[in-house]
Amino acid sequence: MHPAQPYPRARRCISYLTIELKEEIPDELRALTQDWIFGCDVCQQVCPWNRFSAKGDSAFEPKIPLPVITSDLTLTSVEFNQRFKKSPVKRAKRRGYLRNLAVAVGNIGNKNDIPILEQAVKDDEPLVSAHAKWAKEKLERGL
Repeated sequence: MHPAQPYPRARRCISYLTIELKEEIPDELRALTQDWIFGCDVCQQVCPWNRFSAKGDSAFEPKIPLPVITSDLTLTSVEFNQRFKKSPVKRAKRRGYLRNLAVAVGNIGNKNDIPILEQAVKDDEPLVSAHAKWAKEKLERGL
């Protein structure tokens, strides 16, 4: 590992951070995820080898990114399971999805989202609560 890079490159990947990582997103990487909530196809779009690939099944075409729906920060487990039934978002689980959503809300920087973040800070899931607190504090600082 290069001293200037505290994380191996794969662990800086947006898909890794928003889907595979089951713990807190490191503070120094949160801003880098911007408003991505679940996964990322950027590597597929920029990979030089993909220009040689044959056209694939349209079912695998990139989808529109998940919109940042701040009201989802209050989803219960039952609501999450109903909303994302048969969806790959369930891979991240409720706590991962809400963690990612809180980070995206903090990165977008709309101070009108502070009240919903205050509710999310009270979430029973520590992962959600910690990231909502980070986002709320970021918005309060005006960053």
